[in-house]
Amino acid sequence: MASGEDQTNSDDKFSKDFGSFGFMDRAEQTREQIPSETGADLPVSFPLADRYQQLEAPIQGGMGVVFKALDKNLGINVAIKRILPEFASDRHFLQRFEREARTQVRLSHSHLVRIWDFVLDETGPYIVIDWIEGHSLDRELKQNGVLEEQRAAEIIAKVASALQVAHDAQIIHRDIKPANILLDQNGNPYIADFGLVRIEANESQSIPGTLSGALLGSVDFVAPEQLADARNASVRSDIWSLGATLYQLVTGRSVRGMRESLIPKSLREIILKAMEHEPEDRFSSMTEFAAALRSTVKPVEVTDHTPRSNHQDTPSPLTPTEDLASLLLKTQDEVTRQHAEARRLLDEYNYERAASILGQIPSHLRDMDLFKATIEKRDRVSDLDAVISKAVKEMHLDGLRQQVNELLDLQPQRDDLERLLEHLPKEPVRPKEPAQLVAPFDANVAKADQQEWSAHLGLDMETSNSIGMKFKLIPPGEFLMGSPESEANRDEAEVQHEVRITKPYYLGSTVVTQGQWKAVMGTTPWKGKDYVKEGDNYPATYVSWEDAQEFIQKLNASEGDLYRLPTEAEWEYACRAGSLSAYCFGDDTGHLSEYGWFDKNAWNINEKYAHQVGQKRSNPFGLYDTHGNVYEWCEDWYGGYASDAVTDPTGPTTGSSRVYRGGCWFFSSGHCRSAARDGYSPGPRNDDLGFRVLRSSVK
Repeated sequence: MASGEDQTNSDDKFSKDFGSFGFMDRAEQTREQIPSETGADLPVSFPLADRYQQLEAPIQGGMGVVFKALDKNLGINVAIKRILPEFASDRHFLQRFEREARTQVRLSHSHLVRIWDFVLDETGPYIVIDWIEGHSLDRELKQNGVLEEQRAAEIIAKVASALQVAHDAQIIHRDIKPANILLDQNGNPYIADFGLVRIEANESQSIPGTLSGALLGSVDFVAPEQLADARNASVRSDIWSLGATLYQLVTGRSVRGMRESLIPKSLREIILKAMEHEPEDRFSSMTEFAAALRSTVKPVEVTDHTPRSNHQDTPSPLTPTEDLASLLLKTQDEVTRQHAEARRLLDEYNYERAASILGQIPSHLRDMDLFKATIEKRDRVSDLDAVISKAVKEMHLDGLRQQVNELLDLQPQRDDLERLLEHLPKEPVRPKEPAQLVAPFDANVAKADQQEWSAHLGLDMETSNSIGMKFKLIPPGEFLMGSPESEANRDEAEVQHEVRITKPYYLGSTVVTQGQWKAVMGTTPWKGKDYVKEGDNYPATYVSWEDAQEFIQKLNASEGDLYRLPTEAEWEYACRAGSLSAYCFGDDTGHLSEYGWFDKNAWNINEKYAHQVGQKRSNPFGLYDTHGNVYEWCEDWYGGYASDAVTDPTGPTTGSSRVYRGGCWFFSSGHCRSAARDGYSPGPRNDDLGFRVLRSSVK
């Protein structure tokens, strides 16, 4: 290393040397120049200490150059990183460069790029690091396409383990992305570029004053809280970024407009947990992230006959002198102990801790039935807790007793639930309701039940509001949500399961139109956009999920708290109107043009826009365009279905994408099926996205 002084003296030396060298003269001291990306001249070669010999032309990065060199003392190839001339006089960039050097030298892990030397000469500072013979994950993705899921999981698990070392040293990377993960010739990953680190133990070493709160990192891979303010970056921000990296590796797409259905099933829950919007809902550590990957996906063995540059061979975990039989028995005993500990925790209703322990057991040794049951109970407890807490805060107590009793069955030790039951109102005695529908039922039964419920409630079958929105009464009932495995164009996310809708509701007979949007919002977000035809009876498009919520909030302010988006279950139940087939009218796509707009009767004939609402046939409940025209936002976060029967489901409590349904004018018939579903980020707007509003049946 360049100095043997202690950390404090070394820090002082860095600061004094940076202030004393004449960096502005650096360009004059180089022999030959080539253009850089910033427009300044980039030297082809640089002066170096006698110990190092430049071997290749430099490659420019964001704030410096990197080139291959020979360490003549050790006889090994190294990488040398220098600051670009245009940044050499900038104190903030020098501090960042210094911080990168001091950060990396503190860390040691087989998947971290190591620093070998820090040198200050008359032309500025440079660091000497490992030379990794290979390329970045970003280049791997561009050259060879998406990674096979097992390989991607193994790579990210190794990276997570390495980042845990940094986090243990209270260092946050803040710029994790495929371009900063290198692969050697054997496929082993290494984390590089610690230039944006934050050292949690000492904020004064973190961000220069002029950059405080500014965006640091690459936008596609920056966690939401870090995007809002760089000072919010934490361990869990790095976890989000690594999850975003994994998403891109296995889908080939940016996380902007993230679509959860593209994620391989084996990795879906892991990626979604890593990328939860709220930091506290993500994995608590990189160790937990890595364990989840290794327990879910069988690790891919990477043959590594040659150690990475400059590193000694890592000793095998098993030396010839060890007793193989003893090692086997030791492993079996540990697995037995972990299973026993998990069962003990289950007896104590500690599902979270039990799931964590079972998750540490390799999947081929794990009791999968026990693991699945534990996960289901853990998730159900979490869902019920969230639903009950929200209902109590908002004083929505109707039907809450049933959910509290269910949670008590799962966690009988909870006194708070017993006390809550004592204060909940008794369930009121209601007049006898009409019998609930059970699918399948035909159009005549659907209409007759609408009439029966209309009379029972004393409400109209169709109602309208002050801006002319029309709503159809949807009676409660039971149906099969999702699709059978035999259905054409089916997606694996459409797991078929029984759903019970217990309350009647009104649903918009059409999606919200441009005229209705303007009446409430006074804006035209679609104006001047591509693939739009304007007019009061055309769907309001270029409307995000968040925009839809703002529309509903304003509508409620003027008419009372009556409106919301339908849940995914409410939407599909109303769309099906008693059918079990792919569409409300059957399975024959030859009739689809009678009910909706899709590629064959819109895009393919050069009518590349959403069409006027209500021009096609309605379904038996009187709803229009549920099988194509524009996709429709639902209230739910996108996630996996429950495998068992559920009542009034509201979807996952958290997520990163919101559900949309219904098909559109651009896509094929398969996207217009009753069960077709996908997720999209709640913020972006698009030409094929709109929404339909639900109105409470009780005024």
